[in-house]
Amino acid sequence: MMKILKWAVLLLMALLGLMAGASALASAAPNTQADLTYLRLLDQNGVSHPNPEAMISQAHDLVDQLSASPQDDASVGSIVSTGEERNSQHDMGVIIAAAVLAYRPSLIPVVRHWADSAAGFPCGSAAQGVLR
Repeated sequence: MMKILKWAVLLLMALLGLMAGASALASAAPNTQADLTYLRLLDQNGVSHPNPEAMISQAHDLVDQLSASPQDDASVGSIVSTGEERNSQHDMGVIIAAAVLAYRPSLIPVVRHWADSAAGFPCGSAAQGVLR
């Protein structure tokens, strides 16, 4: 009787472990059309994303920051400058432009204006390329 109980507990633990693993795998995949659009824009513009979930999270953070700040060139420039601590200038231009295209289209004019004014820099010209 005790052996049967031990096997039942082990089987239950194994099933729970498999379910948790499947859940983690499912949550790691992009789950909305906007996520897929964002990742496609990154691919098309030469930005690698070995961890798609982290890139998607960063994009949401960027559009939230931009939405919460004054919507002007200085705000976009500040957000891009902060992001350049982790990414190249080119990549940050692509990332912020792709993020607003995929997640917050109402911010496209703000980012387009910034990109036009920063066209002499890699970040500005990269953003212009995405927004075309």
